[in-house]
Amino acid sequence: MKPANPARHGELLASIEDTLAKIEKSDIPELSAGPQAFNEWIKQPGAIEVDMGWMKTAINDELIFTRDMADCSAIILCTNYDETTRTYGRRSLMHVVGSNLSVSDLIKDTLNLLDMASQSSSKPRCIIALGTNVANNHFTTIANQEIHTSEGNIVKPFKELQTLCDTVILERKNSIAVRSDGTYLVL
Repeated sequence: MKPANPARHGELLASIEDTLAKIEKSDIPELSAGPQAFNEWIKQPGAIEVDMGWMKTAINDELIFTRDMADCSAIILCTNYDETTRTYGRRSLMHVVGSNLSVSDLIKDTLNLLDMASQSSSKPRCIIALGTNVANNHFTTIANQEIHTSEGNIVKPFKELQTLCDTVILERKNSIAVRSDGTYLVL
C-alpha cells in the first residue's frame, strides 16, 4: 500500500530517524533503575515534585521530578550551566497533560520555557520524556504541535526547543528525576 502523500511520508520518516539519532547520541547520563532506587532519589531533602499539568523550577542542588506519565510527557529545561561546578543553575520541569501543549494553562508555561532557553547564559539542555503510552512514531505529531501566542503568532515549541537546546528525547518513561549536574533517573 502506497502512502497518500509520498513527500509527507518521507518527511515524517526523516523526522523520526533524526529523533532516534539524537536519542542514541545523547551524552547526558541516563540512569535506569527500579522503583526503589527512584524512591530513594526523590526522598532527598528539598526535592521538588511537579504534578500533572504544572511547571516548577529547581535552583542550586535541588532535585526535580515528576511521576505517573502515561499519555503525558515531561519537558525538562536545564539552563545556566556553570563550567566550574559542572551544574545547571536552573532546571524547569513541565508535566504536559496528554502530551498536548495547547492546553490553555500550559501555553504560558511553554512560552516561558522558550524564553528561558533563549536567555540562558550557556547552551541549555532539554530533556523530553514521552509517557509510557506515547510511541516514538507519535512524537512526530507531538513535535509539530502549534500554539498561538497572545500577539497572534504561531509557535512550534518542541521544534524551537530542539533548535535552541542540546536535546534528548526519551520514550516510554513513567517517571523522571533530574539532578543539578544534568544526570537523570527514569522509570
